[in-house]
Amino acid sequence: VLKEMRFRVQQLDAQSTDCDDAMLMRFLIARNFNVEKASKLFIQHLKWRRSFVPFGYIPENEILNELKQKKIFLQGCDKKGCPVGLILAARHNAFKRNMEEFKRMIIQNA
Repeated sequence: VLKEMRFRVQQLDAQSTDCDDAMLMRFLIARNFNVEKASKLFIQHLKWRRSFVPFGYIPENEILNELKQKKIFLQGCDKKGCPVGLILAARHNAFKRNMEEFKRMIIQNA
Protein backbone atom coordinates (compact mmCIF):
# COMPACT_ATOMS: atom_id res chain seq x y z
CA VAL A 1 0.00 0.00 0.00
CA LEU A 2 2.85 2.37 0.83
CA LYS A 3 4.52 1.83 -2.56
CA GLU A 4 1.20 2.39 -4.28
CA MET A 5 0.71 5.60 -2.31
CA ARG A 6 4.19 6.86 -3.21
CA PHE A 7 3.62 6.05 -6.89
CA ARG A 8 0.23 7.82 -6.89
CA VAL A 9 1.62 10.91 -5.14
CA GLN A 10 4.52 11.16 -7.59
CA GLN A 11 2.07 10.94 -10.48
CA LEU A 12 0.05 13.83 -9.06
CA ASP A 13 3.03 15.96 -8.03
CA ALA A 14 6.50 15.33 -9.44
CA GLN A 15 8.10 17.57 -6.77
CA SER A 16 6.98 15.28 -3.94
CA THR A 17 10.09 13.10 -3.96
CA ASP A 18 11.33 14.37 -0.58
CA CYS A 19 8.52 12.86 1.54
CA ASP A 20 9.37 9.93 3.79
CA ASP A 21 7.43 6.73 4.48
CA ALA A 22 6.28 7.90 7.92
CA MET A 23 4.64 10.98 6.46
CA LEU A 24 2.85 8.95 3.78
CA MET A 25 1.76 6.41 6.37
CA ARG A 26 0.13 9.13 8.50
CA PHE A 27 -2.04 10.13 5.57
CA LEU A 28 -2.87 6.51 4.76
CA ILE A 29 -3.96 5.86 8.33
CA ALA A 30 -6.03 9.05 8.35
CA ARG A 31 -7.95 7.77 5.31
CA ASN A 32 -8.23 4.10 6.38
CA PHE A 33 -5.59 3.01 3.84
CA ASN A 34 -7.62 4.33 0.90
CA VAL A 35 -4.74 5.28 -1.42
CA GLU A 36 -6.79 7.58 -3.62
CA LYS A 37 -8.19 9.64 -0.73
CA ALA A 38 -4.88 9.65 1.14
CA SER A 39 -2.88 10.79 -1.88
CA LYS A 40 -5.40 13.56 -2.63
CA LEU A 41 -5.18 14.76 0.99
CA PHE A 42 -1.38 14.57 0.91
CA ILE A 43 -1.20 16.67 -2.27
CA GLN A 44 -3.45 19.27 -0.64
CA HIS A 45 -1.10 19.27 2.35
CA LEU A 46 1.94 19.78 0.10
CA LYS A 47 0.28 22.71 -1.67
CA TRP A 48 -0.60 24.31 1.67
CA ARG A 49 2.91 23.71 3.02
CA ARG A 50 4.55 25.27 -0.05
CA SER A 51 2.35 28.36 0.22
CA PHE A 52 2.79 28.73 4.00
CA VAL A 53 6.54 27.98 4.02
CA PRO A 54 7.69 29.11 0.55
CA PHE A 55 11.44 29.11 1.34
CA GLY A 56 11.38 25.71 3.06
CA TYR A 57 11.78 27.45 6.42
CA ILE A 58 10.26 30.39 8.28
CA PRO A 59 12.66 33.28 8.87
CA GLU A 60 13.12 34.22 12.52
CA ASN A 61 12.16 37.85 11.84
CA GLU A 62 8.61 36.66 11.03
CA ILE A 63 8.17 35.10 14.49
CA LEU A 64 10.23 37.32 16.79
CA ASN A 65 7.46 37.96 19.34
CA GLU A 66 6.80 34.23 19.73
CA LEU A 67 10.50 33.41 20.02
CA LYS A 68 11.01 36.06 22.71
CA GLN A 69 8.55 34.21 24.96
CA LYS A 70 10.84 31.13 24.95
CA LYS A 71 8.01 28.65 25.10
CA ILE A 72 9.29 26.00 22.66
CA PHE A 73 12.60 24.16 22.94
CA LEU A 74 14.08 21.34 20.90
CA GLN A 75 15.44 18.67 23.25
CA GLY A 76 17.45 16.45 20.93
CA CYS A 77 16.14 13.41 19.09
CA ASP A 78 14.25 10.24 19.93
CA LYS A 79 15.44 6.68 19.18
CA LYS A 80 14.32 6.99 15.56
CA GLY A 81 16.17 10.29 15.08
CA CYS A 82 13.05 12.49 15.10
CA PRO A 83 13.34 15.83 16.87
CA VAL A 84 11.73 16.08 20.31
CA GLY A 85 10.16 19.41 21.19
CA LEU A 86 9.18 20.70 24.60
CA ILE A 87 6.35 23.25 24.83
CA LEU A 88 5.96 25.27 28.02
CA ALA A 89 2.25 26.09 27.93
CA ALA A 90 2.50 28.37 30.97
CA ARG A 91 4.49 30.82 28.83
CA HIS A 92 1.77 31.03 26.20
CA ASN A 93 -0.30 34.17 26.64
CA ALA A 94 -3.35 34.06 24.36
CA PHE A 95 -3.86 37.81 24.74
CA LYS A 96 -0.34 38.73 23.59
CA ARG A 97 -0.15 36.93 20.31
CA ASN A 98 -0.79 37.24 16.63
CA MET A 99 -2.42 34.01 15.44
CA GLU A 100 -0.55 33.98 12.11
CA GLU A 101 2.79 34.46 13.86
CA PHE A 102 1.88 31.72 16.34
CA LYS A 103 1.02 29.30 13.50
CA ARG A 104 4.30 30.08 11.75
CA MET A 105 6.25 29.44 14.96
CA ILE A 106 4.57 26.06 15.42
CA ILE A 107 5.27 25.11 11.79
CA GLN A 108 8.90 26.23 12.11
CA ASN A 109 9.38 23.89 15.07
CA ALA A 110 7.46 20.96 13.61
